[in-house]
Amino acid sequence: MGTRRCVIAAFLVMFGISAANAQQIQVNRDNRTIAVTATDSVEVDAEVAIIQLGYHNYGRTHEATYNENISAADKIVDALVGAGVPKADIQTQTLTLAAVDPEKEWTSTQKEERQFEASQSWRIRLAASNAQTVVDIAVRAGANNIESIDWRVSDPKALEAKADASALAKGRTLAENMATRLGAKIGELVYASNQTPANRFITVNAESASLASPAPPPPPNLKLFPQKVSQQAIVYAVFALQ
Repeated sequence: MGTRRCVIAAFLVMFGISAANAQQIQVNRDNRTIAVTATDSVEVDAEVAIIQLGYHNYGRTHEATYNENISAADKIVDALVGAGVPKADIQTQTLTLAAVDPEKEWTSTQKEERQFEASQSWRIRLAASNAQTVVDIAVRAGANNIESIDWRVSDPKALEAKADASALAKGRTLAENMATRLGAKIGELVYASNQTPANRFITVNAESASLASPAPPPPPNLKLFPQKVSQQAIVYAVFALQ
């Protein structure tokens, strides 16, 4: 199933000992219980990729810079749509056009040619298995900035449920081991609650995925490595003692 990590803390509640976090559970001699808190995580293959890519350029004039960016953007989007990416899954994220403050290290020629800069980026949602193909198509069409890639699952709730079940199973095992050492047996589950942390998505660092601006032909070979998606769950459970 992938790497697991379990950090477990437990305490015994029985024979009239009070417990602050037993919540609604009544603890007395007629209701002997063991309460445990278990943490576990699960990892699965990514099913969805959220890619943010775009085009950045400089120009001598406001109009020329803008026109070049729009022309490049049209070519990139047309290539993506032509490859089968639905337009509804391509969303404009940024669109900027501004005068440039020259960098100290720029040459006099660069300063003259970089009076203005324009940038446009899109957010594309697609199956993780298609991420490499779509990035390759976009780069060949002129995209020169790959800003980020988020790897996700198609059903986050199902992943949360899987983590909850795994943590609860860990908790039952711990409770059974404790009961055995005390000469007792675990009965039915009488109470459970969870504190599921937010989903943890893996993101490709934008710097490691950036291409030169503008992208020289032929485009560089950018290799993507889909990451695992991890979900952690914390479960508090109370079991009856037999």
